[in-house]
Amino acid sequence: MERTDKITKITMFILFAAMLAYIGASLFRSITDSVRTAPAILITEIDGAFVSGIIIRDEYVIISNEEYVSVSAEDGKMVAAGAPVAVSMSSSAAFERENRIRTLELEIERLNILLSGITTPEDLAARDAAVREAVLALSRSTSVRDMADTDSISLKLSSLLFESSASNVTEADVAALERELTAIRNSSAGRSAVISAEKAGLFMSALDGYEHLTPEFPDDLSVSGLRAVQQSRQEPPDGAVGKIIHSFTWYFAAATDEDRAAALKEGATVTLDFGRYYNLPLKVRVVKVSPPENGECVAVFSGSAALADTAALREVTARIIFNEYTGIRVPIQAVRMDQNGQPYVYTVTAMQAERKNIDIIRTYDDYCIAAQSTGAGSLRVGNEIIISAKNITEGKLIG
Repeated sequence: MERTDKITKITMFILFAAMLAYIGASLFRSITDSVRTAPAILITEIDGAFVSGIIIRDEYVIISNEEYVSVSAEDGKMVAAGAPVAVSMSSSAAFERENRIRTLELEIERLNILLSGITTPEDLAARDAAVREAVLALSRSTSVRDMADTDSISLKLSSLLFESSASNVTEADVAALERELTAIRNSSAGRSAVISAEKAGLFMSALDGYEHLTPEFPDDLSVSGLRAVQQSRQEPPDGAVGKIIHSFTWYFAAATDEDRAAALKEGATVTLDFGRYYNLPLKVRVVKVSPPENGECVAVFSGSAALADTAALREVTARIIFNEYTGIRVPIQAVRMDQNGQPYVYTVTAMQAERKNIDIIRTYDDYCIAAQSTGAGSLRVGNEIIISAKNITEGKLIG
């Protein structure tokens, strides 16, 4: 019995020692042969430069000598040459009558919308579009502190939002308003003058003091010259009603450092991102790049897209986008090179190290961007890239 106990104790001791040895070996391996990984993720990096400058357009100011003016053109909308833009009046009574006419026109339009009802998806889509347009118009009006059209825009918006009151509207209500409108129009005949657009273009009621600038850039355009242009703001002339932007082409002149300017070739197409001012990138053409002055150059770009959306912009900061690189982010530490100069990485696949060749398209300080590929054995989004491990080889077990 005593002999059996000794054998049991010896066996237990051996097992315990073996377990300690296994744990010790595992700890030693974890310390001396640790594996660090990083997920393969898809990223887009932009090679660009931020510049500050000024937008210049072909535009002229509409002026009236009358004390009372009621604007009829819509902000941010195109008007034809000779089309009415505003009505000028010589008395406050005529001004009040004109405002009442506009209010009645909007109210009649609102009631007709309520009477017509909305029964189809197309009607709902049209109503949603009209609501968005009215909200944007109201936002533009308040952002530039131009209260001339706020009442009429608010009325139009309310007519679109509160269509549930259609049950209380009758055709007799519309007829009564139309009779009042006709009577007021007749009473105000000959007491007002129509102000028409001299040229076709985009109407804007707000002035910023740079309307005198023209897109005629001298051959000796310089950084100091651009600074002078930016400081040439003028007070809007007396009697200004608004302005007409009469060309679809707009220009953006900005100063940039000499090294960045060297990448801009006249006639080439680049992308401008106006960020918070306008949320979509715009393709523009490089018109001119000035000689360097104290390490800076002036670059002039021209564009024709989004005229209405950018019409309120003047002095802005934009990013010139030279290139965009989209691919898989790979830590620099993970990149290896074979004897043929082929870059590759190891990934953890089924607890084994697997080699994957990569094509590097852009390198940064701590990481590079590898091109995406659908080929067999290519690096894919979601792979675990091995950043560091000792004695790593193809097929090595990764525990």
